[in-house]
Amino acid sequence: MTEETQLGIDYRPKVLIVEDDVGNRRALHEALANPRYAIDEAVSGEEALRMLLVDDYAVVLLDVQLPGMDGFDTAAWIRKRRRSSKTPIIFLTGAHFDRSHMFKGYEVGAVDYILKPVLPEILRSKVAVFVDLHDKNVQIEAQNEALRVWAQRSERRFYDLVQGLDAIVWEGRPDHRFSFVSQRAEDILGYPPEAWLSRAGFRASLIEPEDRDRVLQAYERAARDGESVVLEFRVRRADGRAGWMRDHVHVAEEAEGVQLRGVMVDVTAHKENERRLREQAEELAVADRNRNQFLAMLGHELRNPLAPVQTAVELLRLEGAGQGGRIGWGVDIIGRQVEHITRLVDDLLDVARITRGKIELCKQRLDLNEIVMRGLETATPLIERKCHELITALPSEPIYVEADPARLAQVISNLIHNAAKYTNDGGRLQVRVERDGTAALVCVEDNGIGISEDMLARVFELFTQAPGVSEFSGGGLGVGLTLVRSLVELHGGRIEARSAGLDRGSEFRVYLPVSVADGEVLPDLVPENASKAAAARRRILVVDDNADAAHSLGQLLEALGHQVTTVADGMGALDAVRAFKPNVVFLDIGLPEMDGYEVARRMSADPEMRPARLVALTGFGRQHAQGRAEGLFDHFLLKPADRRSIEGILNAL
Repeated sequence: MTEETQLGIDYRPKVLIVEDDVGNRRALHEALANPRYAIDEAVSGEEALRMLLVDDYAVVLLDVQLPGMDGFDTAAWIRKRRRSSKTPIIFLTGAHFDRSHMFKGYEVGAVDYILKPVLPEILRSKVAVFVDLHDKNVQIEAQNEALRVWAQRSERRFYDLVQGLDAIVWEGRPDHRFSFVSQRAEDILGYPPEAWLSRAGFRASLIEPEDRDRVLQAYERAARDGESVVLEFRVRRADGRAGWMRDHVHVAEEAEGVQLRGVMVDVTAHKENERRLREQAEELAVADRNRNQFLAMLGHELRNPLAPVQTAVELLRLEGAGQGGRIGWGVDIIGRQVEHITRLVDDLLDVARITRGKIELCKQRLDLNEIVMRGLETATPLIERKCHELITALPSEPIYVEADPARLAQVISNLIHNAAKYTNDGGRLQVRVERDGTAALVCVEDNGIGISEDMLARVFELFTQAPGVSEFSGGGLGVGLTLVRSLVELHGGRIEARSAGLDRGSEFRVYLPVSVADGEVLPDLVPENASKAAAARRRILVVDDNADAAHSLGQLLEALGHQVTTVADGMGALDAVRAFKPNVVFLDIGLPEMDGYEVARRMSADPEMRPARLVALTGFGRQHAQGRAEGLFDHFLLKPADRRSIEGILNAL
């Protein structure tokens, strides 16, 4: 026989389901069916409010989307009414629910959210927590009422009940003096009830000094305002160990005045878990920073050895070694593989930066035709090598877009490069640009291997490659299209992939917002588009601590007809500038002791040392914010720099 039936109370906790969909309502009822508690149902917010006027509920399961008064308004009215103001509310909502609405739910009093479709185990466990808490509150209230009806008998049974709880049940006055404390106090914190009851200052001595003033004031404020409160604070156990307690405090108006009653639960283990999670989060943040540093250094260390190899290839080609025969064949292979490795390094590092939100666009108003021509220029060697027929359809009038020229050219180049790569030798490629309403459209189409229907949905996912295309991929990692989509979206555009199936070609469409401004002068996009006329003989200083990189670049520049001096460090660079007075300085950023930025600052500070062109060489990828912000360099070249870029800079002088 339960305490409630002995008191003449026919009592079971109640759970209220507020759901207008009959199927969902039936499913929730079946999942929660339990003899421990009763289940009531309402189909609208208005009906739920009427039921809450009559009955108390352990928890209300409230659907957000209700006809008439929605879940948020219903919750707000539940909180406004004194009888139901503390009734726990769990919102039921679809998985697509917007996060801002979730915050709104918590503001109107929700204690939790459960996403549809509901998992019965999760639903039962969450409801059980509030039913248990409701049980304990009801039992305590029943015992208090029984004290007034059958004082001696009910008091004994009340004590029997609270001593069995795994919590400290207490009663006291607003002046912090306890009038009752359960025996579990000694088991949990080590202090017997007599210590709690003996002096008014015991509560203050129990709480750690860091939390003491805040918590004592909260107890006093609750008694003054007549509002229940839940407090968490640190305590010192009798054996000296620290702990955390959560106190559920209830304010009662008695004949002798305001009384505070509470259920104090040990939450030390919970707080320890929170601390461990914070530490793990900090460790992950450190690991992420270390990974980012590693990626930057990896790019630098990979590009440094590639730079002299690339320059040596250009030098061999310039001197005729790349024209036929086995040596020419070998030079071509080395050049292609260096280009391929460089592309892999760039793609990996760019994807890593985009996923961390580190990509910043330097947008300008550009003619899209010029960007497309730049992308075509980059992919031309592969197109010619595979003997593709290339069809271009560009409008006679400019189509202007707001874009980062380097990044958008990277998008176009990647798409054209992919089309050429995945099309058999002698295939056909088509690139066209046109106006599509308020958008500019760039379409890259081929008659290559095509894309299967199941792959179309995943073609832009990271590290995704269609099965059976290894002979075309050339060792690619499947990050190129992920990078393309991210860059297009950063420009406010979108990209679509289309294909009729395997062996039926593919089509990629890039849509970008058209710039509506008029009368602006377009910037020169790239040094490669500068005049191809032979550059005058220049005095050029090359500064790089990588001896092979410095020597090979110097040899290439000398082969182009220039006078070259090379040095390996920052101080040597400053001395060489004073003595040699170069027209152009190619300056490595990652120098030892004094980095390239500091060298550039010192050159800029002395008008006699400032060359006509100061060109940064970097292996750290597109991380030039510092140099661009200070206006230190005229150009940035990413290692390994190709001959066309170098000649373009020199020709533009």
